[in-house]
Amino acid sequence: MQNGMNQSNTQQSPNMAPQMNHGGHEMFDMHEILAGFINVLDQYQLFDQHIQDQELKDILHHQYAFITDVYNIAVEAISKTYRRIIRFQRT
Repeated sequence: MQNGMNQSNTQQSPNMAPQMNHGGHEMFDMHEILAGFINVLDQYQLFDQHIQDQELKDILHHQYAFITDVYNIAVEAISKTYRRIIRFQRT
């Protein structure tokens, strides 16, 4: 008897890592986030050439360094996650 809610007929394989349920979707999301960081950094490079106020230029450089750090942390985190998933699949 149905209770009015949609029920999924898919079953998860016991050998499949739980993180892989939405692996493709999450990878596309991460790609979009990383691309956004890269776009912001590219724009900052373009702005830097035209900024004349030194205080504004300093703010831009601090923001550039911060976004670069966040980008590197995100890349490292996603790399570690997918390396663990690949290692799990091989066992």
